[in-house]
Amino acid sequence: MALETKGSDINFRNANGETALWHCDDPDLVRLYLSHGADLSVVPKSNLLEGAILLALSNEESSQRGLELARAYAEHGINSIAYTHFEYAPISRCHDDRGITISKGWLGDVCKSLAKIIKTSPGVFGPVVEKR
Repeated sequence: MALETKGSDINFRNANGETALWHCDDPDLVRLYLSHGADLSVVPKSNLLEGAILLALSNEESSQRGLELARAYAEHGINSIAYTHFEYAPISRCHDDRGITISKGWLGDVCKSLAKIIKTSPGVFGPVVEKR
């Protein structure tokens, strides 16, 4: 691979201590970085998954890329997320103001897909979610 033959350091950190994985939103590059030993300790794993969820839920055009990012992280064991303040979690977009899971349209499709990809706190994808 080019990363190995060119002598690139996949874990090179910029002045802020961030690696390429920190800002990557390309699922193929995420898979490449992770398969070449990208250091996950520099980024809280839940932040990586949360970024993918935010992208998936932001709009219909970016939803598939966000889902693919979430899948890429799940393939490498980054698939659980727990929120103490659910109303601030990006996944809360999967529920209406009564806490009922949205099941129609592109957002409903994305929410169903996310439910299959990630493991969440109990009730996050349930029919009614208690908001704290």
